[in-house]
Amino acid sequence: LAINPAGGNVGIGTSSPQRQLQVGEYGTGSGTIAIASATNGYGYLVFGDSVAGDGVYRGAITYDHSNDAMLFNTAASERMRIDSSGVLLVGKTSTSLSSDGVAAGAGQGLDATVYNNNVARFNRRNSDGSIVSFYKDGSVTGSIGTSGVDLTIGTGDVGLKFNDASNRIDPWNVTTNTSVDGAFDLGKTD
Repeated sequence: LAINPAGGNVGIGTSSPQRQLQVGEYGTGSGTIAIASATNGYGYLVFGDSVAGDGVYRGAITYDHSNDAMLFNTAASERMRIDSSGVLLVGKTSTSLSSDGVAAGAGQGLDATVYNNNVARFNRRNSDGSIVSFYKDGSVTGSIGTSGVDLTIGTGDVGLKFNDASNRIDPWNVTTNTSVDGAFDLGKTD
């Protein structure tokens, strides 16, 4: 099947359609599905239904040539994008820390910004132990965890448990998640 009358394109297997569906022989590749527009610098894969009405989409995947980004829409609004450097942006359109959302990528790390609310929640279920571990060059340097309903923080056998039931801070081994007594000093002389 191939229809090409100016602007009507179609394709499948193709004998020259050059987009507006075209399956196969797009550019130098073969077996591709090409979704593109030659006039406005965007390519769209649009999702909708009869409730949305003609010409109204509720979801879409869009390629934006002006900044080489892939945009993902739901409820007719952009929710996520992958920018030209491969950074995943959720709820935001740039890596700026002044806008709410999440940015994650190689070389970018993980940035999360929320206005006037918790930025992150971590929930360990079932057992006590580490909730967040910190690494340097592949080796654990410390962790934040839990013992019962109390917060623990430290590295190896040098840590603290914030015991709110007894209104005290206990020396703590975060590796074994057990109490230690008289095993380390707070401060030192030089």
